[in-house]
Amino acid sequence: MAALVAGMVPCVLLAAEAPPAVVTGKVVLIKTGTNQVLVAYKRPGAFVETISTFKIDEKTQLKNFGALPELKLNDTVTVNYLESETGNFMAQQIEKAKQEGGTV
Repeated sequence: MAALVAGMVPCVLLAAEAPPAVVTGKVVLIKTGTNQVLVAYKRPGAFVETISTFKIDEKTQLKNFGALPELKLNDTVTVNYLESETGNFMAQQIEKAKQEGGTV
């Protein structure tokens, strides 16, 4: 039984590493000086929108735009993010939705 428990411990530790969370919403503020974007989105079961701040760093993948200043207010974005130990939301990927006609 001890061998079984010992064999299970690595599985438990691996399960503790959460995959990135994902939200889709509208850009409400862009802070180019601090590399942050604020996104308003609807959480399941919520009556009001939630606004969260996502930190962008050199590891963040940008899809359908090349740099933070290219985002505009009310652009629809999907953000894959991880929560840091200090509670900050670190963007892993931000994808700007394509507009009608295939432009971004």
